[in-house]
Amino acid sequence: MNVDPDLDEVFFTRNINTPERQLWTAALCQLIRDANMYQRKPKAQANLQHEFKAAHDDLFNCGKMTRYVCRWLDLEPEYVSKIYRGKLKK
Repeated sequence: MNVDPDLDEVFFTRNINTPERQLWTAALCQLIRDANMYQRKPKAQANLQHEFKAAHDDLFNCGKMTRYVCRWLDLEPEYVSKIYRGKLKK
């Protein structure tokens, strides 16, 4: 998926060969991409800014969507949020 090198190990050390896991992996990747869009291009695609901010807030605060998607992937949502917050400090 190559969304974030720190998360690649988590994704690729687990079996993501089932269609269901691929779907949920894609959902988490899209959540991360949207959050990154909010951070990197605050003025880009103004009509989507609300969605980008919602993704950022959810990942940053380990919100409802992060927890839901991670549950389907057997990931610790706090770990995913911690990595995201750590990337913001760099």
